[in-house]
Amino acid sequence: MNKKALLTAVLMAALIGFGISTSAQETTNLDLQALSSKFFDHIAKSEFDSASKLFHYPPSYTPAERSHDIDAVAHMLKIFTNEFGTPASQRLSESAAMFYHVTAQSAHAEYWQKHPYSIQVDYEVDFSREGKGYIFVQFCNISGKWEIRSIAYGLPAERIDAKERVQQIINKVLREMQPFMQEPGEDKPRSI
Repeated sequence: MNKKALLTAVLMAALIGFGISTSAQETTNLDLQALSSKFFDHIAKSEFDSASKLFHYPPSYTPAERSHDIDAVAHMLKIFTNEFGTPASQRLSESAAMFYHVTAQSAHAEYWQKHPYSIQVDYEVDFSREGKGYIFVQFCNISGKWEIRSIAYGLPAERIDAKERVQQIINKVLREMQPFMQEPGEDKPRSI
């Protein structure tokens, strides 16, 4: 994962976001629900590599770049799950929510600017470590099939320490993702 991609993935922690349920066609909803279900199953089993393979990666990536990005996304998902806890009792969120979150995403900002269309599905969850929270799944259909574009783990803004806690997690992600700042074939990691 290149420097821009990592910074996009890590620094997409927004101060406040609003969750809105999708209104896609019924067949699309079934596809997205099945993909979400696979993601949550993999996370519950700590199968972060399998969960990261549900993400979209640019077709122009070399095998080394794709492998590197998959490993980086898997590592971010592992950090998120270690910090927030395993998400349970996933249910579609039916109302707007204010939250603090951190996001994992494949590719880089320039790539996504060329492919802006996505559908977001918002889930209320119970994290095993942090309690009530949210997971926001953005989907894309660039290669003729639905894939995950990004995943955000969040805490409700009404929680007194939500902003501080999410910032702690962002800081941990920045530290632990440092080795992934190295591009395939580079001798040493880039600094953030």
